[in-house]
Amino acid sequence: MKRKKIDHKLNLQLFDTSKYERIFSIPQEWFRLLSNQESGFLKDLLNDVHYIDINRNQIKISFRLISSYNLFKMSMNNPKAKKIIEKLFKSNLGEDIKLLVIRPLKN
Repeated sequence: MKRKKIDHKLNLQLFDTSKYERIFSIPQEWFRLLSNQESGFLKDLLNDVHYIDINRNQIKISFRLISSYNLFKMSMNNPKAKKIIEKLFKSNLGEDIKLLVIRPLKN
């Protein structure tokens, strides 16, 4: 019985994936979008994305950090920055695109 507990503990340590970052494929449209824009702060902000799902007319974005999420949210409240962001997404992905930004769970 003791051997089984030790094996279980070793397996938990061996297969602990919490310290590894999940790797996933980022769509080509996202790289095209980042390469076509010129704004420095927006490029840095959009590089801090944790998850992207691009469908036909909807994009779901989840940021890694809560600070990036808050900065993006504040940028969308500023009319000048909002116009730049809308222009970027509409020029690359079409006029009828919808953007869904998901709040990060923790920092």
